[in-house]
Order: sequence, then C-alpha cells, then structure tokens
Amino acid sequence: NNDSFSVQSLALTNEEICDLTGAGDTYAAAFVTSSQQTKDLRQIASNASFYASLKIIGLGGSGIESIPTKAQYQTFLENNKERVNKFLHKNHITSLNPFI
Repeated sequence: NNDSFSVQSLALTNEEICDLTGAGDTYAAAFVTSSQQTKDLRQIASNASFYASLKIIGLGGSGIESIPTKAQYQTFLENNKERVNKFLHKNHITSLNPFI
C-alpha cells in the first residue's frame, strides 16, 4: 500500500510558543496511546500532532508540567472551537480523542 499523507499542525502564534522541550516525546507518547484507541493512522497522527501542539503552548507551565492534562485538553477544545475545526478540516478528520 503506497498511500501516503501528511498531517498539519495546529497553527500557533509566536506568543503561544512557550516550551519546545519534550514536544517530540509528547508526540510519540500520544501516537502510541492513540494507536490503542484506533488503527486509523491519519487519526493517530493528527491526535499526536494536536497534543504536541498543546504541550508547546505550555498550558501548565514548562517542562513536564506543560504536558496537557485531560482537563486542560478539554478546556482548550471548548475555548478554541474555530481553531480546532480548522485543524480537523486540514487533516481530514472529524474529531480528536483525549489520551489521559
């Protein structure tokens, strides 16, 4: 199967970028966790990309504290519906799944 695809990240402003440290680790952890919920690779990669973007924003601080909790994840979804919908549309998915 030669089907390939790319996943777009959540668009962040310069002001939102707080902490890049651990973003790749957060992506990898979210990818593995999401793969336990679905086998759809586009969905898995999009979930992981979104979660890593929230880590970069630093919702809970910096370092390990900036890995978003389920409550922070849900709050971001509720408070940023238009942005989230653009992200979903760009990645050809209909929803995101929290991992925690």
